Formats: sequence, C-alpha cells, structure tokens
Amino acid sequence: MFPGGGLQRAAEGGRVPRPAPLSEQGRYYAMAYERLGRLRFRPLSLSHYARGTRERNIYNPWAKRRLDCLSAGAGAGGFLSGWGSYRRPDVARYVESAAKGEFAPDFLTAPPPSEALSSFVVGEMEEGYLDLRALEEDHGVDPSAFARLLDNWREAGLADVEDGVASMTVAGRFWGVNLAQAALEALAAAGR
Repeated sequence: MFPGGGLQRAAEGGRVPRPAPLSEQGRYYAMAYERLGRLRFRPLSLSHYARGTRERNIYNPWAKRRLDCLSAGAGAGGFLSGWGSYRRPDVARYVESAAKGEFAPDFLTAPPPSEALSSFVVGEMEEGYLDLRALEEDHGVDPSAFARLLDNWREAGLADVEDGVASMTVAGRFWGVNLAQAALEALAAAGR
C-alpha cells in the first residue's frame, strides 16, 4: 500500500481487507507459480501467465522495453522514439476529445540519456532474466559492474547465473521489480 493512497484509506476504513504481509505475499506467489506450472501455464512476465496461444501479453513487454507503441485510449501510455506519452484516465474527457478529433497525449516525457540501457535491463528483468553477455556486447557494460550484486542475488536465492545469463528464481521473480531497480542502481554507480 502506498502511504495515504486509496487502498490504505479503504483498508483503514474497513472497506477492504488489509493486504497480506510481504512474507505471505511471497508464499502466495510461489504457490501460484508452482500451481500454474503444473497446469501448463507459462510465465509471460513476472505477473502474467498464459496457456495456449490467445494470450501473448505484447503490450507489457513492449512498454517495459520502451518500444514504439502509441497511446490511444483513456489512461493509455506509450512511447515513440523514446518519448513517453500518457493520457489521463478520464473516460468522459477522452470521449469528448475523440469526438473533436483530438488525440494528442496529455503528457510527454523526454527520454533520459541512459534510456536504451535502462529499458533493456527493465525489459529483461520483467521476463525473469538478465543477459549479461548482451549487456556487454550491445551496451558496453563491463560485467564486473554487476559482480557483487549477482553474488548477493545468488546467496539470497534470488537468481542463478549460468552461461552469462542471470535467471531469477521464484523468489527472485517475486522481488523482480526491486531487483531491476537494484540493477539500475548498480549501473548508475558504475557511471552508466
């Protein structure tokens, strides 16, 4: 829950049950991961699963990797040449704007200088791994920048490293967003 956010206010007001503590959330995640695997679902990202070919989850990986994707609906977000775009989630306002032929986004954000590298890392981590070879070959990152971090992940049971790829364990997938942030911080500390 975000302090002062809607979920916190609703939980404190008794309108919804309080979320489980992190330890229970991790246990639930591991149970779901194992159960979905037994049922032949495949992970599409840290939090999306599919069985069959209908669900492909194209938008989320594209968004994490900041690939070109135009934002068109109320609350939509997208990217074009690294620039982020966003439309407010007000459906009535969106319908009114569309009726006038106005489809420009409400907000734009400029890409930071490290956009290609950070979107690569976040995109990979969202899918449960980090290709250290590609970091070096495609982005010029010295693997030693991650050595200490990867050692910590291995010792904590969050990732396995083999053949130049750090693959997250189930616990690592649960903490995937945090691990991606730690990887970005390691890059920043290394001057990238």
